[in-house]
Amino acid sequence: MSLRRELIHVSDLLNRASISRRTLGIYRKFGIVEPVMRERGRPLFAVEAVETIERITRLRNDLGVNIAGAQVILEMRRKIEDLQGSLKEVVEFVHENLGEELERCRRCEPKPPVPKPLYRPPQKS
Repeated sequence: MSLRRELIHVSDLLNRASISRRTLGIYRKFGIVEPVMRERGRPLFAVEAVETIERITRLRNDLGVNIAGAQVILEMRRKIEDLQGSLKEVVEFVHENLGEELERCRRCEPKPPVPKPLYRPPQKS
């Protein structure tokens, strides 16, 4: 995994995301996208900012969500993705560690017998 992120200039971001400078300014004001560094005084953005802007554009155009609402939705989506990643790690841990332990127990111990239902013949009166 590379530690370097692909960075793009403002003009590239505007072209790829099909937004105006004014819209980018609004998104920056809301903290939705921020430059990650500067090169010769020019802001550079992570290429992932394009996807973020495209998601916001779809939420606004398709569902009529305002910018603040879109920001909340994107944050919730990020949290869900983080939780899914954590859950995947837990499941992998269980399969790797506890699955082996369960198999070891199955090989060492016989299965407990299945209890038979009690049968009581009808009583004669």
